[in-house]
Amino acid sequence: MVVGTERLYNAVLPTYHRFDVSVERPFDFGAVDLTLLGSLINVYDRRNIFSVYLFTLRRVDQLPFIPSFGLRVGFN
Repeated sequence: MVVGTERLYNAVLPTYHRFDVSVERPFDFGAVDLTLLGSLINVYDRRNIFSVYLFTLRRVDQLPFIPSFGLRVGFN
């Protein structure tokens, strides 16, 4: 099977939109600064294209809604 370069390299992927939210809350304990972090990626769980395999034209979407949490510690 021969794939033409015009189809491969002149295509335009569809536009996408993703809504990400993050918050952080600092706490001061004198010699230690503590910050709690939380984020939500792709909040409204929309299908967004990540890549397309050139030879099969198979679409790969980004991951769905992803929560994450973290803790940052600093010393004075």
